[in-house]
Amino acid sequence: ATQAGTVTANFEVAETTHTITITNNVNGVTSTTTVGETNPVEVTAPNINGYTFTTWKEIPSGVTKTSGNLTDKTIYITAKEDATLTALYEKDPIINFSREGEGSITVLVNGSPINSGSSHGKGTKIKFTATASEGSEFTKWVDGNGNQLSTANPYDFTLNADATVKAIFS
Repeated sequence: ATQAGTVTANFEVAETTHTITITNNVNGVTSTTTVGETNPVEVTAPNINGYTFTTWKEIPSGVTKTSGNLTDKTIYITAKEDATLTALYEKDPIINFSREGEGSITVLVNGSPINSGSSHGKGTKIKFTATASEGSEFTKWVDGNGNQLSTANPYDFTLNADATVKAIFS
């Protein structure tokens, strides 16, 4: 016996995807991600030690930024073709410090000690504190050329470019 009936078939069309290569202007390391044409995918610029992310280079044709600004480390995109996104970074400035004369200095970022020669993001606030040895006194802070920066102690310094700070004791 044959039975009559209705058969319903539901088909879902798979989203077409494309490969997005993420690169940078520092070390050439790349990664790839698969991005669809309609469903936005999160893309995040990687952390690179000693550098600060600044912006994404222009978004290539065939790629649509669905949310976020070019200056946001994380953006959401869709793609209609394979493409490369480039994250742009700038080198973090380096702080060097030393002392001249009898005494010691403490150098802190956010309450934690740092080493001379370390790099930090532009705009980092650094606190310098000088402690004179017995029979000595703190005089001033100078830059790498010997120009006076301050006589304040502690001294709050904002790092915007490579810099040298020296404590002078007499």
